[in-house]
Amino acid sequence: MSVLQNNNVNTQLIYLYRLLLNRLNSKPSKAQLQSLQKEKFLHPSLHCLHLFTINYYYYDLKEYKGLDKYLEQIDEAISAVNEPLTLYYMRIRYHELLSSIIGKRTTRFLLRKYAYKITNTELSPQKICRVYHNLALCNLYTDYKTSMEQAVKAFETAEKYSLKRWAGIIKNHALPFIAACHLLTEEMTTPDPLETAHLAIADKEFSKSETHYGKPGNMDSVSRVLYGSSE
Repeated sequence: MSVLQNNNVNTQLIYLYRLLLNRLNSKPSKAQLQSLQKEKFLHPSLHCLHLFTINYYYYDLKEYKGLDKYLEQIDEAISAVNEPLTLYYMRIRYHELLSSIIGKRTTRFLLRKYAYKITNTELSPQKICRVYHNLALCNLYTDYKTSMEQAVKAFETAEKYSLKRWAGIIKNHALPFIAACHLLTEEMTTPDPLETAHLAIADKEFSKSETHYGKPGNMDSVSRVLYGSSE
């Protein structure tokens, strides 16, 4: 039965959407989140919307690790929705929810976990670029090859869709930054002064780095780490 053809279900739908609208005016409290988690909705579409609302509450409260459990539940709940139009919009919500974890420092584990789904959903090219860019930085200190491959994918996406700003960010900042951090700088150049300094430090060209960025005491934290690694 359609979610809009049952008066009881319709009342529950209004209730959930009212909760979503209330988010525009005020951030939910932890008590409201806990209360919402105790509620049950049997209709597949409402169950799905209920899980989304819980996730939005976690997001509003900046408790990003709480998203993990419910992202999996939402994925399962969507498959039980048997109304084509509702299913379509639930999938859009899910894709947007996945994209919302991009760039959140405390959700790097989620970004890695859901990387395949995020990059294979119906996101805009800009968001796909952002996903691959952030994945590259997430893997920066653990896996040079993976980090560089993901940065290259971001660049290729930017080039394919003529996203000049993103292409510049990746080519002039991300790629040389990754190369410098791993001291693998051969044939890597950039017009950006800071990244040029990072590359120079990685190559032990300290006078060149000072020309572009200044004395070690004035360096950013990454430059100081590179300076120590290169000595």
